[in-house]
Formats: sequence, structure tokens, C-alpha cells
Amino acid sequence: MAQGNTPPGYLIEAINRTDVGMIVINCRSEIVFINDWIKAHCIVEGNIDSKPITEVFPELPSRLNRAMEKALNLRRAAILSNKLNPAPFPFYRDKQSTKERTLISQVVKVKPINVDGQFCLIEIIDISESVNRETALHQLASEANLKADQIEAQEKRIRGIFESVKDAIIIVDAGGLIQMFNHTANELLNSATGTLSNINLHQFLKEKNQPLSEANGGANQMAAMLPLWAKYADSIELEVTPHGKDSSFSAELSVNTVELSEQRHFVVVLRDITERKQYEQQLETMAKFDELTSLPNRTLLMDRIQSAIGRARRFDNNVAIIFLDLDRFKIINDTLGHDTGDKLLQLVATRLSKGIRELDTVARLGGDEFVILLENLEHKEHAAHVAEKIVSVFESAFDIDGHQLFVTGSLGIATYPENGETAYDLIKCADTAMYAVKDSSRNNYMFFSEKMNENAKKRLELEAELRVALKEQQFSIVLQPQLSPDNKILHGAEVLVRWYHPTKGFISPVDFIPIAEDSGFIEQIFDTVLTQACQFLAEYKQILPPHFRMGVNISPRQFSSETFTQRFMTVLERYQLETRYFELELTEGMLMKQTDKTIALLRSLVEKGFVISIDDFGTGYSSLAYLTRFPLHTLKIDRSFIVDLPDDEEAALVCKSIIGLAKNLGLILIAEGVETQQQNDFLAAENCDVIQGYYFAKPMPVDEFVNWLDTLNGEED
Repeated sequence: MAQGNTPPGYLIEAINRTDVGMIVINCRSEIVFINDWIKAHCIVEGNIDSKPITEVFPELPSRLNRAMEKALNLRRAAILSNKLNPAPFPFYRDKQSTKERTLISQVVKVKPINVDGQFCLIEIIDISESVNRETALHQLASEANLKADQIEAQEKRIRGIFESVKDAIIIVDAGGLIQMFNHTANELLNSATGTLSNINLHQFLKEKNQPLSEANGGANQMAAMLPLWAKYADSIELEVTPHGKDSSFSAELSVNTVELSEQRHFVVVLRDITERKQYEQQLETMAKFDELTSLPNRTLLMDRIQSAIGRARRFDNNVAIIFLDLDRFKIINDTLGHDTGDKLLQLVATRLSKGIRELDTVARLGGDEFVILLENLEHKEHAAHVAEKIVSVFESAFDIDGHQLFVTGSLGIATYPENGETAYDLIKCADTAMYAVKDSSRNNYMFFSEKMNENAKKRLELEAELRVALKEQQFSIVLQPQLSPDNKILHGAEVLVRWYHPTKGFISPVDFIPIAEDSGFIEQIFDTVLTQACQFLAEYKQILPPHFRMGVNISPRQFSSETFTQRFMTVLERYQLETRYFELELTEGMLMKQTDKTIALLRSLVEKGFVISIDDFGTGYSSLAYLTRFPLHTLKIDRSFIVDLPDDEEAALVCKSIIGLAKNLGLILIAEGVETQQQNDFLAAENCDVIQGYYFAKPMPVDEFVNWLDTLNGEED
């Protein structure tokens, strides 16, 4: 053993008596300790202490070398399955006899150790006997002659149904391995009959042009996504690449759950929609776009409004229609001619299109009338902010053929479901509100509903009160503990913000956070939250566990700010606190942009010592590939998956899939929203690491949290 703090003799004796090989390396990858198991099975001659492990074992697989680097640099654990590397280390069952030397089949675990410096523990587990038994059983099963007439007849009936369907039908197991398929599936995915069996479906699929490959956890991703698709998605559009081909085609995929031989399987229906896509594109180009401005015309707009209404009805959100009519456009058209009028309409269309989100729609109905469709709105009052932006679009002049033209617009707003259940009703109501604006002031907007006018005013008032609240320090933090399922280990606490208005009392974050995000106040609020969190740590860190972390929510606006890291570090330096105290909670949507800038920022934060957590995991319904591409440490299962545990079978299966995925990737798992003992017991049985929710404790002010912590520490004593 290398020089340093030597453990007591009885500890070394205990380690040497284990049936597991143990190697400890330091941050320079030098071996600082090996137990007797290593010496008994290693053929390397001489003393190997203080030598680099890559020198002692020069042919280690690259995957193991990467795992050791991650353990030393990123503090992430890993497991090398014997399926991928049966014998990573050259250890032998009988190292004395050169003729009978047999490599030991191994599972290798790599774990970070942080004690007086960064070390890495490598455990080698001998699974030779298990592998031999598995091989023998597999051989017996292969030799068995299965002559079950009933199963054969059932398979023929299923095959007949399969072959009669024009869509590709594929049955896969819980991990995505193809078990059965029809002729159409074979034609779409492969040219050689019978070669699809036991191929994982992920090898054919792309999501947003990103292959679900082994490099980004494709098989694990498929196992996790299948139950999510089956439960939450009617259909998914993906790119499919047939076996052995470079080109891909567009496909629509739907997934349903089925039980076969008392095991969970999935029926995947795959439809080639290439021709449909081409036809739809032709229709849009020929019949659904305005020739002058290239904006959607009335036909396409009505379709999109009706579709938006359908989605709003299903997901319980809001739709708004803004009807815009240019003021005094007829004077310009009559004075300067129709060519100038047409160019003005084109410039207006360009300005309007730049001022909306990608999911929204700007359309031209004809003449000087435009309609803006806003969908998936959390707050109907958001339409008022959009309307204000549209009014501001007309503040600067339009330069057309040397003419500086100033025009304004009158806007009417209608919302679903208050003002109508159909596209026609909403257009009519918005048009009526627009004429009310023309009759009163012009260059303004008005909601069709007076009630909506009042709500919009309240939202604008709340925005003004936010400014006052920041000046008068009306914001404070509360802390919600995060504990192990047995209530014995305090992992940390999530920091939440509260606003107590001097006259209105408590104002919910649901009401003011979106406004703060839109108005830009969110960064100032976060500075206040971070300052109070640091004040708490500076005063009480001596009574907190050494591994205690405070989870802070980072908004998209903050994360995209150029000054985010600098502002954060400035506050920490002021209170002389280390970054390891903070766990930065990001949402899936903030990572799904997958830009080089995002990856670089995350790596920079990790290098500074921050822990990165994905909040509300599972609600994004997006590619899970980012779990391997980004330097992440923690997943937080969204409360929507917890609320129905343990009775809801689908919710239980989804949670098990997420937990299994996190464990395989070496990520810490936090379940939030746990409110009952039954939920906690289920998560504990599935080896969930950390619990957060009312079952243990509600969010508490700092003083109350300190008292709660004293009680918890007293119970441990």
C-alpha cells in the first residue's frame, strides 16, 4: 500500500478477506492500494504500488478508462457489464498453470471517493460461475424441441392478421427487441426476409434528426420511451432508416401495450407518410398561402385555429386571436398606388412574423386585414403583451421607394373558450373588438370580453407591483427538505421563493413567476433568492451535513444570460461559500436546444463545482439522448408520475423505467411531490435515492427549517 494515512490493520484484514477485487487509484491514475484478491489472480510480476494503472494493465478497454476519468474528474460512478466486456482485467482463476489459465468473467464497478483528495475505487466481481450456468441453460434451451400446436396455430392466425394490414406492425419486448413483424415491416425496414428478429427497434429510428444509437443510450432510451409513448402520445412522427441504407423516410408511429406470455410487450404500428408529407406540402404551397405576403391565408388559418382549439380542449390551455386592421391604409393605396400598398403589406407581414413565437401564426385574410393566432397560452392575459408588441411594430416608418410611410393598426382580441368554440366564432368576436377600437382611439387593442380587459389590467398592475416588491424587499425564501426514504439522511433542500404583498397577502409563484420571466424581473428576483440562501448557509452551515446541497431553480431567461455565471459567483464570493453547496435545477426544455453554447456552459458550471439537476423529468416527451451528452448529476421525477403511485400500474412502470435509467447512468434520483407512506415505500423499494414532499415536510421559512433540523438531529442522537 502507498504511503499516507494507513487504515487500521483490522480494516485491511477485512478488505483482504472479501471475494471482491479492489483497486484504489489517485487523481494521477496511480495505484495506491490493492487487496489480496488482486494479488491472487493477477499475473503481473513485482510491486505495482504507485504505478499508473494504465502501465500495469496497458490493454484496458477504452470504456473503462473513460469511466475512471469520469470518477476522478466528474465524480460519477459507472458499471461495466460483462455483456460488453467479459474480462476487462487480465485476472485468471489459476494463474500458476500456464496451460490451464482461464480468464475470470467480471463485472467492474467504478466509484468516486473524495477523502483528503479525489480517488477512484475499482471493484472487480467474479461472475464466472453465473456466466457458466447461463451458458449451460441457454444451450439446453436451444436444444429443446418446442412442438406446441396451439401456439403454432395462434401464431398463424396472428400472422394472417399481420399480413392483411398495409401498415407495418411490429411487436417488441419491454426493451425494444423485435419479436414479431409483418411483411410490410420487413419491406420497410429490411430487404432480407427474417432478419428483423431480435434487432432493437432503436437502430432504425431517428428523433429530430438524432439517431437513437448506442452512443447516446439508444437501447436504454427505447426501453424508457416505449411506456411513455404508449401512455401519453397518440402518434409520433420519426425518421426511419432501413437496415443497410443511408437514406431515411418520414413515418408515423403509434404504440400500444399488450401482454404476451404473461410478459409486457408493445405493439408498434409504423406508417410511411412520405407521400402524405409531399402532398401536404404541395397543398400548402398551392392553396393555403397568400400569394402576396407568403403568409397563411384564410383557409390555412381556419384549420390552424380549429386544431389549436382541439389541443387547448385536450390539454386545458388557452388560445387567443388578434384581428389587426391597418388604419387609413386606403388613403395610402389610393394616393401612392396599389404597388406601394402591396409593398407596405409585405413589410407589415415581415415585421409581424418576427415578433411572434414559432408555434404561433400570422395570417393575411385579404386587403389590409391580418390575424395572429396565439396558442398554448398559460395565461390569457399574455395576448395583451403580444398586442402591445404589435402596436409598437408600427412606431417606426416604412421606407418604400423613397417614401417614409407611417401607419398604425387597430387590434381586437378574442379568446377560447370564453368567446367561442369554433374558429369562425373567434374571428367574428375579434373582428367586433377591432371595430370597437377603430370607433374609439385607433392604434390600440381591446379584448372582446370586458372581463378579459380587467384581467389584462390586473396582470399589468401585477407587473408594476413586482417592481415595487423588489425595491421594498417583499420576497423571501422557504426551504423544503430532501431526505433519504428512511428519513435518516438529509440530502439537502430546495429553495423556493415567496411573495407576501403588504395588502394582498400571499401571491402564488404560479401568478408572478411567468410575469417576472416575461418582464425581465426574474434575474433580480433570483439575485434576492440566492442572497438569502447564502445568508442561511453562512449562518448555519456548521450544523448542516457535509454533503448538504441547496437546489435552486434556474429560469430559461437566466440560463441564456451572458452574465449568469458571473452574477452567481459574485454572490458566493461575497459570502465565502463553495459552489458544492448548490444544485442548479434546469428543465428539459432548456437543454433540448442542444447548442454548443449550452454544452459549454454546463461543462463550465461543473468544472466550477456546481451539481446539475434536471427538474420535472419526464414531462418534456423529448429525446433522452441529452442524458449522456450533457454533464448531469441528478434527475427529479416530476410529481405527476408520483401522485398515482403505487396503485396505478402505468405510473409504476414509468417510475421504474426512469429509476432504472438513472441507475444505469450513475445519476442520483429525487422524487418530488411524495405525500403518502405508500408512495414513499414504493420508491424506497425501487431504490430511489432521495424523497421530497409533504410526507416528510412542507416548504418552511428559514427559522422554522432550523428548528426542524434541530428536531431531526435530536432523533438521530
